[in-house]
Amino acid sequence: MKEFESFDDLQKEIEKDSKRYERFPVRFILIDDLDDWKKAVNFLRSWSSQTLYLSEYCVSKDTLPNFIKAKESMEKELKENVKITIIPFSEYLRFFPERIEFLRELAVLEKLDAWNKGTMSRVYIPLFNMENIFNREMNQVSRFQFAELGECAKSYILRSNKRGHRKADLVINVTKESVNSERLAQNRMDGMKEYFRIWESGTIEGEYVLITDLTKHLKETEGILTIRTFNNNFKVLTTVLEDGNKLKEAWGNEEQWSYLLKLSSPSAKSLAEVFKNVSDVKFDPNYVFLKWQEHKPEEKWLTWLYFKLNAPTGYLKFAMDKSDDFNYFTDNLIDAVFDIDPEKITPEITQERKKILEYVLKRGSILTSFWNRLMSVPNNLRIRYLTGLTEEEKADSIKIATNYNEDDKYLQVVYPELRYYLADFDYNEEDVNEYFYYYKRAKLTDEFTHDIKDLTVKIAENEIFRKFSSRESVLEEHIKDHKGYVYWFDALGGEWMSFIEQILAEEYKDIEYTIKVARCNIPTITDINKGWTEFADYRDYDRLIHDNVIRYPDYIIKEFEYVKDGLMKALFKLNSHSVVIITSDHGSSRLSAICEKLINPIGVEPEKYGRYAKKVRNFSSDYKDLIEEDGYIVSATHKRFEGCGYRAIEVHGGATLEEVLVPVIIVWKKSDESLIQRVNILSYSESVRFNQEGEGILNVSLSESLNNLNLTVERKIFNGVYKDNKWEFRLKNLKSGEYRGDLTGEDRKIGEINFKIIRGIVEKDMGL
Repeated sequence: MKEFESFDDLQKEIEKDSKRYERFPVRFILIDDLDDWKKAVNFLRSWSSQTLYLSEYCVSKDTLPNFIKAKESMEKELKENVKITIIPFSEYLRFFPERIEFLRELAVLEKLDAWNKGTMSRVYIPLFNMENIFNREMNQVSRFQFAELGECAKSYILRSNKRGHRKADLVINVTKESVNSERLAQNRMDGMKEYFRIWESGTIEGEYVLITDLTKHLKETEGILTIRTFNNNFKVLTTVLEDGNKLKEAWGNEEQWSYLLKLSSPSAKSLAEVFKNVSDVKFDPNYVFLKWQEHKPEEKWLTWLYFKLNAPTGYLKFAMDKSDDFNYFTDNLIDAVFDIDPEKITPEITQERKKILEYVLKRGSILTSFWNRLMSVPNNLRIRYLTGLTEEEKADSIKIATNYNEDDKYLQVVYPELRYYLADFDYNEEDVNEYFYYYKRAKLTDEFTHDIKDLTVKIAENEIFRKFSSRESVLEEHIKDHKGYVYWFDALGGEWMSFIEQILAEEYKDIEYTIKVARCNIPTITDINKGWTEFADYRDYDRLIHDNVIRYPDYIIKEFEYVKDGLMKALFKLNSHSVVIITSDHGSSRLSAICEKLINPIGVEPEKYGRYAKKVRNFSSDYKDLIEEDGYIVSATHKRFEGCGYRAIEVHGGATLEEVLVPVIIVWKKSDESLIQRVNILSYSESVRFNQEGEGILNVSLSESLNNLNLTVERKIFNGVYKDNKWEFRLKNLKSGEYRGDLTGEDRKIGEINFKIIRGIVEKDMGL
């Protein structure tokens, strides 16, 4: 193989060689510089008597040339003293390497009628960037080593780049029609026919996009000629973006990667710039999921991809690290919590998870796989895995209610209504506080417990409900003072005090209120308790508890909803009244509905639900838990009279506390400051040391003066004494440890305090 450092020298050799008779007419010209290619093509076209353009042998725009026909044409035209150029044969071999044998065939092509003196005809075949392939193939042609002796086609190689003036590399980006290739290069070639034509023109340079489906055998190369194949949009992205290597192909499909490419402006060099230019989606974790259901599928995927790369520290990041497939994004958000150490699932993580799923979770229920995994979680930890967004989760929260305390931070996140219901309320009677604590938990677990049974008997024997003022007297007092609108909430009993108080405090910051506990008339039926002329203001809750279709625990979920709804409608009355007084005719009892113990005294006729009976003749009974009043015999425990038949979700008519105690709630808007002044806790004793007699003093300072102030700790009530500009509480019967207490004054909650009790020997005056 002869080497040349300039095209002029090569040209002289070609001209000199053409004057000799040779047995083998083919001349291979190896070129690795685009300028030299241009010169060679232009020279050979003018020098040759005929040029075979391989593009003309493409039967359609995206097929390779039929080289057999081209070779036949060449052989047919190969007459005496004919010069033929074939271009671009190197590109044919590049895209069709399995036909490399044509290279070897051309190397030994002979002029058939020139056995004696040979021929002056020539076939010139310029090859661009093919030296390695050419040498490999010629090593298989035994005669090639004797080419200079005329035993094989001769070859020339032009190494002008040795002089250091080689032009910029040629880059061919090969892709398919379906791939978004706009960002790869401005120069585009639509199909193989156009690709061959540009090579034939000799003007090819710079960077191109070749759109073709013929990439099966094409190998990528780098160097003088760089060939890059792009069979999908993902590869285009990772090439045009400097940080595209952060992406993984499995994170999207062709359509999604194409969508991202379309969003990528020509100037965008990084993923950050691409996301910044997206106008339809705001990648703020506090905002983006609010609009989740409004987003198109591709926008949802884009959001997922953004947070896959940029999620802030927290549950979202943890879930995204576990998520490698957008199609399972929701499932990952639900299930990733199981991969966190339970002790590290903070209320903040629970809140973040719920906030995201609130907008992402479209289904009305959670997948079975979630519940299967939850089964292995202990009851005392289950709340950390729930969101409270579905009926199933709410039901599960209710069933394990005994695992919560009244200030459970997880419960506040997951199911605040359940926490409101479980919260303590100061009824100003410790036995009543204790009773409702156990009653609510028994109701939530749908179980008649020994704790509630014993308390009920104690309270029934002492008729503790009579310590409370009658509803009529309380209403008369407040109507006289405030002339308010009385809103009758049918069947709202004393168990709902904490629920209503918590909702008013947490969800209606613009409302002031006071809450009193009153007793209604027994038996606790509407006929002898209603204070309205035609209908109560709110009857939906009463209709619910008289239903016998909805079952536990679903009915409790509905109760929460109806009590909230009724309260909201009562507060709506403040738009037309300055003061609204919310009260009820009577309460109702779940435990009386599920209690299986029956009573059958002589001389009575049981009424509906079996909670009371009419006295029909001389009444005689050994039952201590029955109350005789105004011709009725009323059950003061959860036992029912025999023969009552139908049982609803809850029943009423009896004299248990949940039936006989009702709220009287006075509400008004905060703007009316003439009614009350806001009271704030200024300071309090965060640590109380008990003396050897088990007593200690806790002090509280308030911003305003009150007529009374009580502190409730674990359902125990401590009355405050005001002296020296602060309230003093003498605590006793409490163990060492940390406590939360509720401060109430003038029939409303003032606030909460947290303190610690320490035991130690001090002087009898407690050193205070």
